Amino acid sequence: MRFAAHPALYRVVAEVLRPDVALSQGSESTIAAGRLGGRRGFTKLVDGYLNAWHRDHPESGCGVAGIAADVSRADGSARAAYTHQVRECLSVLAGLIDNADRQVGEHEAVFTLSVLVGAISMARAVDNPDLSQQILTNAAVALKSASRSSGLSSMPARFRQHPDRRRTCTQCE
Repeated sequence: MRFAAHPALYRVVAEVLRPDVALSQGSESTIAAGRLGGRRGFTKLVDGYLNAWHRDHPESGCGVAGIAADVSRADGSARAAYTHQVRECLSVLAGLIDNADRQVGEHEAVFTLSVLVGAISMARAVDNPDLSQQILTNAAVALKSASRSSGLSSMPARFRQHPDRRRTCTQCE
């Protein structure tokens, strides 16, 4: 079921996601992590994103996570602004992922952003504080564990995609 949103919401979404606004709210730690670079930057980004403060203060956090559901019902300008912000986040993440293969690094960036946004969204939505913290902790541990390796090939098989991209691979090592 889709709910209709008021057209004014779309204008607000587009305004909030303007590059000069989006980069000044909720992204300082992301930019700092990007400057730090490498595994240290990646760890700083994950720890800064998947924590109780970020969960409890969505008004000061990442717009990519905070308004995804609203943007999915928005018009072209809001969606274009959101897409721009997602691409900016993916660019920062790809720069932090140490993989010589650019395409693999981009895939890992998409995976990482998906886990970050999904985990913070779920942690905000559940009504059980212990489950909320477990979501944040487990997602952070999984991302940092995966980053210690050279890429997706070292992630558990159930998380890897087969090279033909049509099925999950359980045999590629």
